Amino acid sequence: NPSQLPSAIPSQNPSQLPSESPSQNPSQRPSARPSISLSNEPSYLPSSLPSINAPHPSLNILQELYDATGGSTTWHANNWFLAGVALCDFDGIECDVDRQVITHIDLPSMGLSGTLPAIIGQLSGLKYLDLGYNHSLGGTIPTELGMLANLKGLELSFIDNLSGAIPSEIGMMTSLLYFFIGPAEIDGLIPTEIGKLSSLTDLWIYDNWVSGSLPSEIGLLSSLTYLDISENILEATLPTEIGNLSNLLELNLFGNDLSGTIPVEIESMMTLSHFGIWSNSIGGTIPSEFGLLSGLTYLDLDTNCFVGTIPTHLGLLTSLSYLWIGHNSLTGQLPTEFAMLTSLVELEIHENSLSGSLPSEIGKLSLLKKLSLWYNRNVEGSLPTEIGNMINLRNFYVSGMNLNGPIPTEIGRMTNLRNVWLDNNMLTGNVPTEIGLAVNLRRVYLDDNRLAGAVPSMVGSLIDLLIFDVQHNQLTGVVPSEMGSLTSLQTLELHGNYISGTMPSSICANKRDIGGSLTFLSSDCGASEVVCDCCTYCCDDDSGCEYVVPDGEEAILGNNLLSDYCLDIPDRNTSNGNPMKLLACNGGENQRWILDTDGRIRSDMNYSKCLDAGTNPVALDDVVISDCNGATHQSWTYLSDGRIVNNAFPSLYVGVPDCGTIDGDRYAVKLEELNEAGACSAAQKWVKNPPWRRA
Repeated sequence: NPSQLPSAIPSQNPSQLPSESPSQNPSQRPSARPSISLSNEPSYLPSSLPSINAPHPSLNILQELYDATGGSTTWHANNWFLAGVALCDFDGIECDVDRQVITHIDLPSMGLSGTLPAIIGQLSGLKYLDLGYNHSLGGTIPTELGMLANLKGLELSFIDNLSGAIPSEIGMMTSLLYFFIGPAEIDGLIPTEIGKLSSLTDLWIYDNWVSGSLPSEIGLLSSLTYLDISENILEATLPTEIGNLSNLLELNLFGNDLSGTIPVEIESMMTLSHFGIWSNSIGGTIPSEFGLLSGLTYLDLDTNCFVGTIPTHLGLLTSLSYLWIGHNSLTGQLPTEFAMLTSLVELEIHENSLSGSLPSEIGKLSLLKKLSLWYNRNVEGSLPTEIGNMINLRNFYVSGMNLNGPIPTEIGRMTNLRNVWLDNNMLTGNVPTEIGLAVNLRRVYLDDNRLAGAVPSMVGSLIDLLIFDVQHNQLTGVVPSEMGSLTSLQTLELHGNYISGTMPSSICANKRDIGGSLTFLSSDCGASEVVCDCCTYCCDDDSGCEYVVPDGEEAILGNNLLSDYCLDIPDRNTSNGNPMKLLACNGGENQRWILDTDGRIRSDMNYSKCLDAGTNPVALDDVVISDCNGATHQSWTYLSDGRIVNNAFPSLYVGVPDCGTIDGDRYAVKLEELNEAGACSAAQKWVKNPPWRRA
């Protein structure tokens, strides 16, 4: 982060970088819950009944459901209990052909609140119950639901306040095909009775507080195709009976505290395409039996405790698109058999203990978009020239390894490359001129290597470049003027080298605080080094490295009316748009400002942050902190009477409305129109370095 001092360790972790590939957020995983088709259900004729005056046998049940869940107060517009509307024509209600038995209650996102009444268990003919996305519905799952022996579908997703355990009576719902619940507050154990649901195809109990072990009875669900019990607090080991799920397509158990090993019985799950158990405590070796699951497209074992070598049998998974096994303790070399994974789109093996060299066969992964191997510190040798064959690669992360030798010139063939992390290695040779042919590059980290020679002028061809970091190498020559054309560049780090000459004026003209995009510019600014009047961070052999203080007056700004209170960046939060407050003067850097020579009021915490009135402000809008950008609405004049007026909107002043309305220990700072004579006029006046400030 340019707002922090650069160091030998990269300021950004590659796992946090923007990437166009799927992240490890479960909501973005390739898996998606299947849609449930009701197309085989009978169609229903329009009502021939004149009204609800002839009571339907289930009318009292729906009346109680309506009353218990806020029907008259929180439900969205509906036709329940309107004159002339028959029960079977209520919104979300379907009946059998004779219109005597309710078969469907379909009320997702209807605004239900309160709790689900037990009487719903008396609807013995009910086949489908969907109450999902009613975020204000709460209470527990009534045990009486177990009486719904004909129920095929139970949808309770996104009922945030639903709590308590899953009742064991669920085992009585032997016709059930799918059961969805979560995110919610469900806790307790998974009832063993769930093994009685022999027709179940979809079981989703995700993002709850379910604990205990995964019961062995789960292996009795021979029809199951989707199983998701992710983001709970399950523990213990996976039951061997899981291998009996011979029709399973997707298994998600990530985000629990499972331990033990993966049972070898997974070899029987021949239909499996998706296996996700990341973020658990599962250990042992990765079973070679995975290699028998020829239909597997997604395998995520990331962030566990696996040891041993990567099984070569994984190379048999020719349909595999995503392989994530990072954050473990794996050893040995990257198998050459991975060359057979020709469908692979993402390969993540970062933060393990791999050794050896990168096999040239890796270049055969021509569909690969993301390769993440960073911080396998014992991997050495040179980068194979065959990496140039990975023409679809977008994200290449090999930071913190022990790579040596030159950067292959074949990098110029990787025209889809967006982000490249080669930092913290022992790379030698020049920065290849061919890097300028990788025209889609956004972020280039080559810092902390042993690179020599000059920065190639071809870097100026990378018009979408955001970050170029070559600090702490052995580079020489001058800064190429062609880099001045990089109008999107935000960070340029050149210090810790032997570069000399003058920083090109075209680069200085792109500084953020004068309307450009460059927020951080570093170089060696000592004698016989780079002459740089616009750098934000300078290093020399005598005094070390430090931020360059902008020209101007340093000041703490105390309020003239509310003595002992100073203009403050609350919580030291310099995020764009954070409103300023008055807090008790403490002399901290979050209360120190620089009134620079261009009229900006910069934070002493981060010189690239300025007070901002906004682009179209009105009275009583917040005064906020934002990136300095040279706009006139960030320009202020400190008047002789102590008022601070905005130069873009000269009718607006920095003030404290109503003489200060306390909010806890803070006063709001707002834009105000001029108040010259009112009782609160002094609250628009500010004292530089007031005598009451604390040292």
